[in-house]
Amino acid sequence: NPPPSLVTHSKMPGEGGERGTNVDNQMVQDLINKLKRRQLNSKECAVGTVEALRSVIGSTKGNNPARILEEVRAVGRELVRAQPTELTVGNMVRRILFIIREEYETQAASGESAAGA
Repeated sequence: NPPPSLVTHSKMPGEGGERGTNVDNQMVQDLINKLKRRQLNSKECAVGTVEALRSVIGSTKGNNPARILEEVRAVGRELVRAQPTELTVGNMVRRILFIIREEYETQAASGESAAGA
């Protein structure tokens, strides 16, 4: 079984008490600025969110899934906070979190079956 921290669902993006951005990624900052100015339609928001999160995941050091999930959650919160009425941003963040969890569970299960063989 995967660690409980990966299975339990956290608060939805946009909820949470922390203030300030811990995101140094320029792509994320550009997207936040465009969201605040309402310069993007829904499709552009979705594509921009996925590209920004891909960049964040790529720049996350190590292969620790809990760390990757926390980074994606933190960026997702900032993106949703920038434009709370744009629902596609939160939807894409949740979808990516689901994919990361699912991939980790698949990796963990294949590792267990290889170790048990």
